[in-house]
Amino acid sequence: MSLQTGLRRQAVTSADGRYTIVFPDGGGEYRMIILRIGYTPDQVAVRRRPGTDRLVANVVLTRAPVTLTTVVVHPGADTAGRRGLSGTGRTLSPAQVNRLPVDPGDLASMAGLAPGVLVTAATDSTSTSFSVAGQPPSQNTITVDGLAEGTGQIPRDAIRTTRVITNTYDVARGQFLGGQIASTTRRGTDRVTGSFTVTARDPSLAATNSGVSPAFNGAQVSRQISGGLGGPIIPKRLYGFGAFQVDLRSQPVASLLSADPTTLGRLGVGVDSLARFLGAISGDGLPLSPAGFPGMRHMNGGSALVRFDLQLNDANDLVIRGDWHDRQQTGARVEWHGLPQSEGQGSGRGAGVMVALTSQMGNFVNDARVYRAADYFDQSGYWILPRGLVNTTSVLPTGQLGVTSLFFGGNSSLPRWDHSSMFEASDEISWISPNATHRVKLGVLLDEQSASANASSNKYGVFSYASIGDLAANRPSSFTRTLATRPQASAGSNGAVYLGDAWRPSDMLAVTYGVRAEWAAYGLAPAYNPAVDSAFGRRTDRYPSEFMVSPRVGFSYSAGGDADRPALRLRGGVGEFRGNSRSWLFALAAGQNGLAGAEQQLTCIGTGVPVPDWSAYLSDPGAIPTVCAGGSPGLVSSALPRVTVFAPHYGAPRAWRASLGVTKPLGRNYSLAVDALYAYGFHEQGVTDLNLNTAPQFRLADEGNRPVYVPASTIDPATGATSSNASRLVPTFSNVLQINSALHSDTRQLIVSFEKQASTGLSYNLSYTLTRSFDQSQGFEGAEYDESTAGNPNHAEWSWNDDAREHQVLAIVSYQFDPALQLTFVGHALSGRRFTPRVRGDINGDGIQNDRAFVFNPATTTDTALASGMRQLLAGSSPRTRACLMKQLGTIAGRNSCTSPWRTTFDLQLNYSPAAFGLKRRLVLSVTAVNTLAGLDAALHGMNHLRGWGQYARTDEHLLFVTGFDPQTQQFRYQVNQHFGSSSLNQSPFQTPFLLQVQARFAVGELGR
Repeated sequence: MSLQTGLRRQAVTSADGRYTIVFPDGGGEYRMIILRIGYTPDQVAVRRRPGTDRLVANVVLTRAPVTLTTVVVHPGADTAGRRGLSGTGRTLSPAQVNRLPVDPGDLASMAGLAPGVLVTAATDSTSTSFSVAGQPPSQNTITVDGLAEGTGQIPRDAIRTTRVITNTYDVARGQFLGGQIASTTRRGTDRVTGSFTVTARDPSLAATNSGVSPAFNGAQVSRQISGGLGGPIIPKRLYGFGAFQVDLRSQPVASLLSADPTTLGRLGVGVDSLARFLGAISGDGLPLSPAGFPGMRHMNGGSALVRFDLQLNDANDLVIRGDWHDRQQTGARVEWHGLPQSEGQGSGRGAGVMVALTSQMGNFVNDARVYRAADYFDQSGYWILPRGLVNTTSVLPTGQLGVTSLFFGGNSSLPRWDHSSMFEASDEISWISPNATHRVKLGVLLDEQSASANASSNKYGVFSYASIGDLAANRPSSFTRTLATRPQASAGSNGAVYLGDAWRPSDMLAVTYGVRAEWAAYGLAPAYNPAVDSAFGRRTDRYPSEFMVSPRVGFSYSAGGDADRPALRLRGGVGEFRGNSRSWLFALAAGQNGLAGAEQQLTCIGTGVPVPDWSAYLSDPGAIPTVCAGGSPGLVSSALPRVTVFAPHYGAPRAWRASLGVTKPLGRNYSLAVDALYAYGFHEQGVTDLNLNTAPQFRLADEGNRPVYVPASTIDPATGATSSNASRLVPTFSNVLQINSALHSDTRQLIVSFEKQASTGLSYNLSYTLTRSFDQSQGFEGAEYDESTAGNPNHAEWSWNDDAREHQVLAIVSYQFDPALQLTFVGHALSGRRFTPRVRGDINGDGIQNDRAFVFNPATTTDTALASGMRQLLAGSSPRTRACLMKQLGTIAGRNSCTSPWRTTFDLQLNYSPAAFGLKRRLVLSVTAVNTLAGLDAALHGMNHLRGWGQYARTDEHLLFVTGFDPQTQQFRYQVNQHFGSSSLNQSPFQTPFLLQVQARFAVGELGR
């Protein structure tokens, strides 16, 4: 019998007394009763050891009659609970998670409870994501009940267990290079059980600065209602379980109109500059805050799950599970440096059905699963209008000269929609040897995905202005627009076959080894373009396919003590892993094939820029320009087709991983663990431009001979604007981007954990992670991040990884005062995020604003204004920013060469579960202190003298803004942004307040384990 679920199974032994009992969803603790006529019955407790799903219990019955006593199972301290067989991670039960200050329904955020995992919070346009071992979030997977779950959002009361896997050598797990979150859902049992939870946040329970606008001080109203209930439909045969969750969130729209003077200064904008900016917008006939646009951003959603478990007999179990979700947004995608004119709204929905059958046939166990799901999400702007971008120079309250870009008009990311569907099927058959020393498994996995999307950006164009004065005169410096955008479809299939063995030659040694073969193919390639084939040797009508075989081996060895509590446990392994390719890349290639009617890039600079008529565009979007002024005047200002192709040997990224770890118990309740990991990534994705003429047309002598790929005569002297049309090898095409798999990465990680487990009093898990993560990058966007270049963007350069955090400290602490009262604490301390000093503008003429800034030495530069700006920046910036710039004076800045400050956060939660009034601890009342550091900051220093504790430093990465070009000296003119690197935690424009969250959770039905 499973002590967690109450499920019962029975089996008859063979002639030699051997038996196999399969629990497809039983948990980890069992009570086994053995009966034989003529012998005294016996019962034993069986508990799963970390890292194995095969439990062995040997029982010898006696003929002598005895009186049985009650067997009480007390689970011991699992000092290796975060470290399975040869791998690393953490297993989390609802009982643990519900008493911690985390959201159990947000699976990605729960990954942050494992050492070495970096979590990025959700925004109004992105979901929560996480990074493991320096890998980007796209290289993680989330599974629910063993199959892919793309959203990572299921009702919190539907989750039974969640395992965060940061390293594994199990050949059954694949298609990720970072980490995996593997969750299982609750099921009905012979006991009627369930729970209901209500959670609330409100600005009235937050400590906010009265001088800061509510839109920027985190004033969010949040309500969450969830519940789940399960039980027998036909006792001992058919069980049902259902769960739901409703999320309602709203907060004021954060924009330039809702920013107070203090926040404006933190954004790098002066009050007088904003007034001139708004006056120029009004002069163009555009309402600043359009009627009907919501002043509140609403993010509402719901999800539901229903599951049926049918016990066909003791050897066969059938599971049918359905899931559904819905989300709605209003007032979304407004930028802090913009106006509410760019507001949008969105809606999405999705559903899926899973069927699973687990069967036992003697020593063989077969597990077959299929899942079908579809997801739809549509976003649109309230206005169909071009976007306006204005470079602004302001004198800030600090006396510094801040240079930034302000936005108005439409949203260049909208409209967009994405409709996708997936089908996944898997089957695994296992053979358990008669003596239970081997579990050999053979498995196959197939997943197919298809999507149609209209996700091209800049559909209605962007007018750029060099200054507010130019905006008032309606004199833009450039106009760009993506033409002929249309929906594109993509389809792909991935498969895997694996053969592995979990061998346990003794109670002290376990070895897992095997081989995994994976393949991938992609369909719906566009038509053949002979011109692209002739000019670049690439076919547009063929997508690559791939096949690879990866071996893996891992071990776990226990020395001294006994199998359940060894004196020392060693673990480690080595293996090759394959990640996944992003399907949107194939949709991009389908729309950018260079044929008639395919996507084109319109670029207009200088005299070719159309004079915008904003009022006309507002009433008639058809009036938005599709050609440059005077038609298409030659080389610099024209519309050219864009092309995206794949390198012949393109494939998903891969990595070799090796690890070694040790766990040492210290006394009964303490343990020390050390884990070392090395990962060498190869076949990683990059982007090059096949149509970029990389022979420099001239070099910038005052910028370390930086190469420029357009002739000096084609650069607009008044604004410094360049056009990539002048840097083309084949002038009939714009960028011809090739997606390749030629880059590498190198990650080394050390995790030290100290743990204490106790049923009462103090328990904790403290960990420190040291990470050294480097990778190669190329200068073009589209790989994974906003890449940068110092010269030729096609060249690969090594540098710190974008997701690297060199130091990380995680603390999970709990204190059980008595059975009714518990205090829990989760704290993180992260070293600073790395960032790159950049130029606002395209210096080398490759068509992308991806140039790294030259760090001018004020002692040697001949431009007096530039020298003065650099001196003021160095004198007024933080020590961290100053040190970054000083070590790079007279050179082009390195990628990720600067760092922001450390960030430290912690949350507290007090849980009270009374036994009085017949509640029997069914009710748990919780109060969570969110961002407790901010509360301490306010209590110790006052709201007017905050030190920024618990805040996130959002760093201004633009060091220089292009203001013009001197064709005689062949030098760009720049304005120094003295707000660059502004990363004081108490100067962050968006404040995360200290607030109290209240929650009530009530368990219904029988109170099982």
